[in-house]
Amino acid sequence: MIAKKGIASSVSSISSMGGFGEVPAETGTCNGPGFNLAAPKLRSGTVLCARYEVRELIGRGGMGVVHAAHDRQRNQEIAIKVLAADLFANPEAQAQFRREAQITSNLNHPSVVNVYDLHMDGDLAFLTMELLRGKTLRQEMRERKTAGRPFSIEEAKRIVLELCDALKYAHHFTVHRDVKPENIWIDTDGHLKLMDFGLAGLLLDHERSRSGISNAGLSMGTPYYMAPEQLKEGSPTDARADQYSAAALFYELLTGTVVAGMIGSLRKTRKDLPQGLSEVIHCALSVAPEDRYKDIAAFALAITTGGDPIRWLPKNRI
Repeated sequence: MIAKKGIASSVSSISSMGGFGEVPAETGTCNGPGFNLAAPKLRSGTVLCARYEVRELIGRGGMGVVHAAHDRQRNQEIAIKVLAADLFANPEAQAQFRREAQITSNLNHPSVVNVYDLHMDGDLAFLTMELLRGKTLRQEMRERKTAGRPFSIEEAKRIVLELCDALKYAHHFTVHRDVKPENIWIDTDGHLKLMDFGLAGLLLDHERSRSGISNAGLSMGTPYYMAPEQLKEGSPTDARADQYSAAALFYELLTGTVVAGMIGSLRKTRKDLPQGLSEVIHCALSVAPEDRYKDIAAFALAITTGGDPIRWLPKNRI
């Protein structure tokens, strides 16, 4: 067991599918794009580790299923993410996930979901984490699109800057690698929670070994948010990949469309967008990592000062 230290007793008891998508869980099979991973089925009322009482199944996705649960030791409502056994078919994958879980469980930031413990018992691997009340950013985006109520520039900036703050903290320890609306939770107070650190690489490695194809041949279901270097087999990935993903999200919040191929000026779609801010987003979406901002803090600074025609120039001018 990997335990998180110093968990506050005041963590809200809230309801979440925790980045596992927005499809109600009906079976124990996880059918993400290109994946068919069998997740262990747990009955409501099952007690794990003589501590966690499993309750209703509330979500499923490409990596497993998520249950509401009650932690008898803490007397607290939590979420349990039961991960697909196929992801842990070899010792290397288990060791990788243990390392990622150790890092994630020690992250302590208001905009990062609290992960408490990792348990691996035979074929059963699960994370315990805080239960969230609210909805994913993807749900919010869909609701606004249906209602014809686009994000204002200030609303989009607030979301992305809060995301950047979470990533700035996390990048001292790890790289997320799968920043997307489905992995961003908006709580009932409108604050952001970033979820699912480290799981994308595990899933990618599993699919590559299963299919024998290269990273470039995988869609992973979220290619629009993945930096170009993430799609190239053997290409190193660092924190600038998360910057690209944050910029792709910013682009979509402002335009209502995803980044695809060569993009023109955002001001053609969003005429009220300052030219400086348009250039900031373009810089962070550069194909080559070295052409982006040097880190997520520099990207956030450029967003904040985006109206200044000097401050929004590429990273070497900031």
